[in-house]
Amino acid sequence: DQLVARLDIKINAGFEVENFAAPYHNIRVTRLSNDYLIRPEQDQVPMDRDFVLRWKPVAQQAPVAAYFAEQISGHDHGLIMVMPPAASPSLQIGPRELIMIIDSSGSMSGQSMVQAKQAVQMALARLRPQDRFNIIDFDSGFRTLFPTSTSASEGAIRRARFFVDGLTADGGTEMYAPLQAALTQSASGESGKSEDSLTQIVFITDGSVGNESALFELIHEEIADKRLYTVGIGSAPNAYFMRKAAEFGRGTYTYIGSTDEVQTRMGDLFGKIEKPTLTQIAIKINGSEAELYPQPVPDLFVGEPLLIKARFDQPPENVVIEGRFQGQPWRRELKLQSGEQAEGIATLWARAKVANLMDEGVRQGNASLHKEDIIKLGIVHRLVTQYTSFVAVDKTPVRPQDAPLKQNQIANRMPAGSNQLAPTVGYPRTALGLHWHMLIGLGLFSLALLLWQRNEFGGAQDADLA
Repeated sequence: DQLVARLDIKINAGFEVENFAAPYHNIRVTRLSNDYLIRPEQDQVPMDRDFVLRWKPVAQQAPVAAYFAEQISGHDHGLIMVMPPAASPSLQIGPRELIMIIDSSGSMSGQSMVQAKQAVQMALARLRPQDRFNIIDFDSGFRTLFPTSTSASEGAIRRARFFVDGLTADGGTEMYAPLQAALTQSASGESGKSEDSLTQIVFITDGSVGNESALFELIHEEIADKRLYTVGIGSAPNAYFMRKAAEFGRGTYTYIGSTDEVQTRMGDLFGKIEKPTLTQIAIKINGSEAELYPQPVPDLFVGEPLLIKARFDQPPENVVIEGRFQGQPWRRELKLQSGEQAEGIATLWARAKVANLMDEGVRQGNASLHKEDIIKLGIVHRLVTQYTSFVAVDKTPVRPQDAPLKQNQIANRMPAGSNQLAPTVGYPRTALGLHWHMLIGLGLFSLALLLWQRNEFGGAQDADLA
């Protein structure tokens, strides 16, 4: 049987693994020093379904970090991976400042406005007494609920709910001023914030703008230690602007397409940003100059690892990660495994570098600003970019023209669990076949002919009677 596969998977996770699971196959796991070798229990497995492998790290009470390296083109490259601690009720999350910007312009009328209101009301319900918050509403102009962020008291939240219920969608879309107000207002209220308080801005809009470059530049200049999370509302939001704005703001982009998704999608977003386990992260490289991405380094959240790609001018002596965990300074020094090469690390760095160059060009209003640098990276690291692609060259031996053509049917497996015959697989079963189309067409033609005869000859008989 040629339609079988042999699988040997070698994994160096960089941390202790609690368990491996393959939901569709039985597997054997062998520990080899720092590596894990995973094989199916059968030497050969049928090629009739995907092989899915999942692994879970051993739960830790504090963040853990790992380091992988690869040398290509005379440069050392590294991947720094930080894993969050296990979620537990004892995990202390510091106070935060939440500023919500809601778009009430005319483009948000209808279901988009309903979804935006639901999202804000849900955020208000999740605030804690130690949190601070504010709401900014904008269309052609903007207005703030409070002059600066205020404590999430019952009275303040009640006033906020009344404010949100009264919003109506009309007017133009002027995003610059309200976004600037959100990015700068927290600076005026620093006296009410603790060292571990985190300012999070949630921007809810359909992204209907024409000055994207100016907005990107504003976020880049004013974001400082704040975080920007964008929420796209409606059936056709400006996903490019929303995604890039979140990247410049060290946040994430969430899309909500219908009112049925508000609870789930916003619940996932707030559940994530409410639990930043490691903040104010800084990477220190000793003994080498480094180029790191992403910059600045985002926060570490429960259930989501942080990956930092780096390139060094020479092998570093060590890598130190610093941050704040549960209100206390946190520090880890990574052991660098000399001589061991992790294939693919340089490619990850190059992709991050290309994305950074593209973002800088967009921010400055010239998308091709770093075209030559991107082409060079694409060629050296064999990447598909906006300016480079792969060219396939077929080197298969060609049949001589005088030789007869040989045909051979290639067997294929049915998907696991399927009872269909092979020729019918992949064809839709929802449309009528050719014969039914012909019968329906013939019936409609006959009906049209009868109607024509009735109008033609019936009208003449009526005229004769008159």
